[in-house]
Amino acid sequence: GGAGNVSYENTHNKFLSLRYQLGATIHGGSAFGYNLTNGFARSVPMYFVTAGVQTTGLLVFHATGIRRQFLNIIAGPMLRYQLTSSPDIYQYYNTLTQYNPLLRDGYYVIREINPHIFTLGYRVVLESQFINTEKLSFGLQAGFQNDTNGDVLTKLGIVIRRAWRNKKEID
Repeated sequence: GGAGNVSYENTHNKFLSLRYQLGATIHGGSAFGYNLTNGFARSVPMYFVTAGVQTTGLLVFHATGIRRQFLNIIAGPMLRYQLTSSPDIYQYYNTLTQYNPLLRDGYYVIREINPHIFTLGYRVVLESQFINTEKLSFGLQAGFQNDTNGDVLTKLGIVIRRAWRNKKEID
C-alpha cells in the first residue's frame, strides 16, 4: 500500500503546534483461499483494493523543541472517505475435492458490499527530523490509524518538509 499527505502547521509555542493534513491512502488485501493437503484441490484467494481520502487535525508536541524537532509526538481525530472492493459478506464454495479432482475450481459468491464509506477515526504518529535547516527538514515517521469501520493502517515513511517562513521568527 501507499500513503501521502499535504500539511499546514500552525505553531503556538516552542513545544506545541497544530497540523492540518489532507491525505490519501491505497492498500490491498485478500480473502483466504482453500488448499487441501494432498495438493489436488486449491483455490486462488479473492483480492481487493481500498483507496481513501482523509483529513486530520493533529496536535503536535515537539519534545525537543520546535527548532530541533528530533522527536515529535502527534495525535488527533480523522475524517475519512474510502472506496473499497472488499465485500462485507461473501462465501466460498469448493467443488473440487480429493475424490473428484475433475470438477471445476471453487468460486466466491459476494452477498453484500458497501463500497462507499465515511468514517471517523484517530491517528497517532511518532516523527523525527534528522536533518533540520532553516527552510528544509528530512526525517522518518511511524504512524497508526484506526476508524469506525475497523480499518487499521500502520505507516512508516519519509518526511520532507519545507518551511514557508523562517523558524527563527518562532523563538
